[in-house]
Amino acid sequence: MTRPRSIARPLALLAAMSCLCLGAVTPALAAKRIALVIGNNAYSEVSKLEKATGDAQAISTTLQGLGFDVITLLDANRQRMARALVDFETRVSPGDTALFFFAGHGVALDGGNYLMPTDVPNVTEGQRNLLRTEGFLADDISERLRDRGAATTVMVLDACRNNPFKAGPGRSIGQSRGLSRMDTRRGMFVMFSAGAGQEALDRLGPDDAHPNSVFTRLFIDLVKRPDLDLIDVAKELQIEVPKLAASIGHEQLPAYYDQIPGRIFLARTDATTPPPARPQRTQPPSPPPAAVTLPPAIASPQLAPPAPPPVAALPRETYRVLGNVSQGIHNMRSGPGTNFPLVVSIPAGATGLLVGQCRPAQDRRSAHPWCEVTWRGHSGWASACCIVSERSGALPR
Repeated sequence: MTRPRSIARPLALLAAMSCLCLGAVTPALAAKRIALVIGNNAYSEVSKLEKATGDAQAISTTLQGLGFDVITLLDANRQRMARALVDFETRVSPGDTALFFFAGHGVALDGGNYLMPTDVPNVTEGQRNLLRTEGFLADDISERLRDRGAATTVMVLDACRNNPFKAGPGRSIGQSRGLSRMDTRRGMFVMFSAGAGQEALDRLGPDDAHPNSVFTRLFIDLVKRPDLDLIDVAKELQIEVPKLAASIGHEQLPAYYDQIPGRIFLARTDATTPPPARPQRTQPPSPPPAAVTLPPAIASPQLAPPAPPPVAALPRETYRVLGNVSQGIHNMRSGPGTNFPLVVSIPAGATGLLVGQCRPAQDRRSAHPWCEVTWRGHSGWASACCIVSERSGALPR
């Protein structure tokens, strides 16, 4: 049955307008969160690991709970890793968030960090270049994601275990342990489970029954907190991981490299309400002064002189964070020292800080006093090292 022309034309116009509207919102709806998570324990020719697959499983479960589409790969040889990387990058579209996690053996070789599949051969000194073809260069993975147009790329590498490629007594192929510093480009955040040249613990000794490595067991708890951005998570790990490693006399300090403008909260969406501000301490109001009545005999019959006009209150002095502060942030904590929990990270150059009393820090790492600080509804303590008066440029006292 043919519709009358008087009806068909408006329907066609309405359909065309609907298509235009749908096309206009598609890019905003298309932004996705995609992750590739790899954990390798069962190496065939080099030393096996115990916690890497458990790390990958725990990370996958955590990221799925945070809204990520997760590809999980356990005990993968080179062919399976290569195919998974292709699958991963083809799912990434412009504007997406891409997260890559690897737990397993990694080797720093001539400034590059190579991630090893389970079938990597046990090479000798004369075969060091074989690692470049058998392993996966971390920089190449990040470049592939960047070429796909990912708006944010997050790489977490718990691959700083001991170097399994020993070339002889006291020697190894590549760095003897740990990974090398990694250069990041705009839109990238890279987290290492240990600093450059450090060895990350797979476990806390033979009796450690925890299913995850020292780094990952702490990471999965912190990344689920909606009040912590990626830098907050990294700074908390730099406090907690060394404490756990020191329990067996080991030194391990995670490292991170950040080139993401703004703050990234993996456990929050745009619709999430920020955590409530801490209540500010207020003094109880003073009782009103008691009325004094003069005896009638001495009361003056004359009118009292008019009261002088009120004096305008001087504005309270405000402070700002220095623009060259380390890592681009200045942390406010719940007490005067780095050993207290984080309240909020204040970005470099922030203004409008109100500063109260200052006192010596309660830790041995802070050379400067710490001051009570209020900023945008948050109250806590911050080191006086990086705060100056907006008017005079002087440090608080």
